[in-house]
Amino acid sequence: MKITKLLILIALLSSLLAGCVAFRSGLQGEYQGVAQKKTDNRPVNVLFHFTHLSQTRGLDAIPKVVGKNSVIMSFDNVFSDALPELENLGSFATFTDDAGDVNHPERRALLDSLIKANDYTVNIRFTQEHKFSTFFLGGCLSTVTATLFPVPYHWTYKMETSLRRNDGTVIATYSRRARLTNWVEALLLIAYPFAPQDREREEIFIEMFHDTFKQINSENVLTVS
Repeated sequence: MKITKLLILIALLSSLLAGCVAFRSGLQGEYQGVAQKKTDNRPVNVLFHFTHLSQTRGLDAIPKVVGKNSVIMSFDNVFSDALPELENLGSFATFTDDAGDVNHPERRALLDSLIKANDYTVNIRFTQEHKFSTFFLGGCLSTVTATLFPVPYHWTYKMETSLRRNDGTVIATYSRRARLTNWVEALLLIAYPFAPQDREREEIFIEMFHDTFKQINSENVLTVS
């Protein structure tokens, strides 16, 4: 009985004392050109069509559609922060896919009407991936050692963007990718909250948005003939 109580106490203390420190990679696919201003273009009307996906490799057979705040909190703020990169953006609309859209023809009809009502559609597909084996084994090791043994958890984030005219013609595609590693270990408490996972993840999405929109603007893709 005393041993059981001791183990429970250790588990509680470890959960209270465990620290997390996150590190992110650089952005793969980053725009290497020079940002150019496009102040003489006519404003264009754009539909931003978002799809948010999450997949656990080794557990999920296909990516699953999730809510926009399931991958990153305050998604609307991150998106709004990057909009000024598109200098000739006029009016715009947004549509976010839901897993239940397959059963709601009115939602699909709304999307079709928004596509036709705007000059361009910017399809943005976000994917969050991690490996089931890594999380399972890491969780077991962390629990057995009361988090005293450092355990890294890895996430991969992708932002794949395609631009289409309202007739469905694809005129440009872009891809960005980054990796986030979160270390969990009791002694890392002294580092928290200087490198929390949420902040590092938000910075990844901010950079992806700004870099992609900067390239779209520099390449003068969104124009009205």
